[in-house]
Amino acid sequence: MRIIFSITILFLSFKVHACDGCNISTGFINVDPVNYISFRHRNNSFKGEEVPFFRHTGDGGELLECFLNYEFVTKYFAGEHLFLQSFISAKQTIMSSKDIDENTIGLSDPIFLIGYQNFEVFKKWQFNYSFFGGCDIGIGQYNTSLNEEYSPGSNTTDLLVGSEFLARFTKWAIISKSNYKIGYKNKQGYRFGQTVNTSIYSGYYYEKANLMILPLVGFSFESDFIDQYNNRSVKFSFSDVLFADIGLNIMFNKKYILGTKYKIPVLKNVPGWSSLKLTSFELELSLVLGN
Repeated sequence: MRIIFSITILFLSFKVHACDGCNISTGFINVDPVNYISFRHRNNSFKGEEVPFFRHTGDGGELLECFLNYEFVTKYFAGEHLFLQSFISAKQTIMSSKDIDENTIGLSDPIFLIGYQNFEVFKKWQFNYSFFGGCDIGIGQYNTSLNEEYSPGSNTTDLLVGSEFLARFTKWAIISKSNYKIGYKNKQGYRFGQTVNTSIYSGYYYEKANLMILPLVGFSFESDFIDQYNNRSVKFSFSDVLFADIGLNIMFNKKYILGTKYKIPVLKNVPGWSSLKLTSFELELSLVLGN
């Protein structure tokens, strides 16, 4: 079948620095029944004025937080409809204020998923759907030098479930994705990374010879539940953000894919900031291995 590729939500809660798996990106080609490998980079930046006693300092003032994720993804079909997927990643945190200038990086918890994927062909359109579940294994680097929520690894095994749907017509497509991450308390008494995400996009296919171009626009909503430490809520540790997303994907020879996405916050509830500029960007390079 013709390979269809799509942009995804910035796979969970906006607090991507909390742990790997908190914002899984299932990828630009994940709605198609193909084997592939992929390298992904995500860059999320918070810049503004923090309120007093927020996270690191008691004085408030200007603060910059950048969270960069470098991820290697594989997807392999073990049967006609059953697939296995893995995510191996490293996470970098850059933090700068008048009191702090930190740059840390470490391996995140690896993620392993198993899922079911299928499609139906109708007279004028095609419907792809998949359901998946799995876990992240808490063997990533647990570095709390900045605070628990900034650690690359969570030191606990968390559960993940999700679904993806695509309806393709001759030139247009509608893509919807949702996922939920259940974070558990680690042995240090910290529970973080519980998130829900959902998104919907519309895209237009342009094809010529061995080139396919797919621009997409849509919305994504990312909700991060409040953290807990020794069964007590952690102040300023939750967020809800509605983004308007703009993406562009380019495929060569039905095999090589370059994808980018820029997320513009439309509505945001991110406690701890008296003013905040929020930016989010994704880049993905993928190689289709066959279907």
